[in-house]
Amino acid sequence: TVENKTGKPRYFRITVTGNSNVTVGGTRWTGNVTIGAGSALSLSQVDFKSSDIILDGTFNLGVCGIDSGGNGARLVFGIGGIMNVNQKIWGASDFSVSGTLATTSTDLAAGEFQFVTRTLITSAGFDGGSLGDFTAEDGGALTKASGIMEGNAADYQGQYYLYTEDGNVKVQYVVAGAVPEPATATLSLLGLASLMLRRRRA
Repeated sequence: TVENKTGKPRYFRITVTGNSNVTVGGTRWTGNVTIGAGSALSLSQVDFKSSDIILDGTFNLGVCGIDSGGNGARLVFGIGGIMNVNQKIWGASDFSVSGTLATTSTDLAAGEFQFVTRTLITSAGFDGGSLGDFTAEDGGALTKASGIMEGNAADYQGQYYLYTEDGNVKVQYVVAGAVPEPATATLSLLGLASLMLRRRRA
């Protein structure tokens, strides 16, 4: 959906959901943006002003900056959100970055840990900006590390490090092996017991 937020010409609030891929032209001044998981929004040129940008999907921009006279733009990243900007982001000092990190994975065994680096923003330049707070996907609090984390990932469980590199904004964090749900673990044990009983009978 594309809505005129303030009554001013071409000042819009945009929402993209339902695994959609949307391109919108002529949206020079943009208010709030929400992009759902599996969806993508592409805009050629955007001036944000007092905007909340909720990204669970992909946001592609040609030119991006902050319009004067507002309260900047607050970027809130979901587990899979990313923003790609072709040029340098002007007014980046008026952006704030926060969001949610997937800190558990079924690809790892319980008790295993590994470092993950995720790119949140790609651009030709991101100078400044408030690199804010992130939480785990279950709502649990995470703490900021003092620098790039190295060595044993288990020693940094519950921490993240948010930084800029070559115009991109990245976050490094620790992923732990997911502990099986009680019902899943019970079914696994029952399956193993059934298999052993069949072998004995054979």
